[in-house]
Amino acid sequence: MVVLPTQEAVPAPLARHDRTAAGELPLLADHVRLLDFDPRDPDACAAADE
Repeated sequence: MVVLPTQEAVPAPLARHDRTAAGELPLLADHVRLLDFDPRDPDACAAADE
């Protein structure tokens, strides 16, 4: 899920340097893989870092 700011149900105006990043988010989200993560478990933290 990618969340971008809106203003009255339309995309909010972004600063020039933020527009490029906002355009890259959907592409990056395509490559994300989800994993189980428990911040209290040191092994889960190490796996997330790798």
